[in-house]
Amino acid sequence: MKYLKMYEKFRLIKESISGKKLILFSGPSASGKTYLATDPKSVLSKKFKHWYEDLNANEILIGTDTFMDSKNAPALYTLMENYGLKKYTEIAKGFSDSPWLIEVFGKDLYKKFISEASEEELKIWNEMNSQVGYNKTKCTGSIKNQEDGRVCGMAWVAYLHTAKTVIFDDVDTAIKNYFSNLYDILCFTPFEEYLSNIKSRINSPNPGEKIDVGDTGSGIYQYMKWFKAVENAELDKKLYTIDSAKKLLEETGYKKSDEILKLLGVNSNSNGFYIGKKENVKCNQVINTRDESSVKSAKI
Repeated sequence: MKYLKMYEKFRLIKESISGKKLILFSGPSASGKTYLATDPKSVLSKKFKHWYEDLNANEILIGTDTFMDSKNAPALYTLMENYGLKKYTEIAKGFSDSPWLIEVFGKDLYKKFISEASEEELKIWNEMNSQVGYNKTKCTGSIKNQEDGRVCGMAWVAYLHTAKTVIFDDVDTAIKNYFSNLYDILCFTPFEEYLSNIKSRINSPNPGEKIDVGDTGSGIYQYMKWFKAVENAELDKKLYTIDSAKKLLEETGYKKSDEILKLLGVNSNSNGFYIGKKENVKCNQVINTRDESSVKSAKI
């Protein structure tokens, strides 16, 4: 009877994982992805809650930034315990880093878990670890080509949470390495509006929102990982001249406007350019975050 109950529990676990609808809102930071998913004023067809706000919600948003705030740790511990990882959670609370890294950087603690956990919990852990365990390669995306362990945190929450629809919010694509059935929606924000978003975040008191225009890994430099200058209208119909684009960049605080336009792919002899998607960016759908009809078309 004990093993029959265990089998039934694993069957239900696997069914709940395979039955989830997984979506990636990809694109650079400051694209308005969190707003689209969670704000009551958004025209997105569904409203999502941050995963740590409601552990029983059916639609949740999981962003890498949420794992930078220690205030969200108790919510993750609760998800772990609810899933049957009581001993692992107990040990994780005494670990100074993220719980998915215990096996890598807390080997003595991991040995303690293996020796003290029940047979049932070890089976639950092994099943989970085989699917969403930490893996440096899996945590490396195709855009930045840098490992980000928080991606494993997103995979854990998606696996542990009871939500039926999950949106991942990230500035890279690594979460695709964990879930092959994920639907990738690239969130495009027009050049001018994107720079306006950056300007509004320069002095933000929220560390997760603040953007340093001198940081070549964020802001417009991140935007250029996804988008480029093109000759014909592609993602929107806004035409920019070199002078108008330089003015927008400099008003935002970017002093090296000529260098940025060159990186964007603007020809010095150009009479005007539009913004298009770079060839190496692969996704299922592109939406314009500033176009209501485009946002409403998001297949969520």
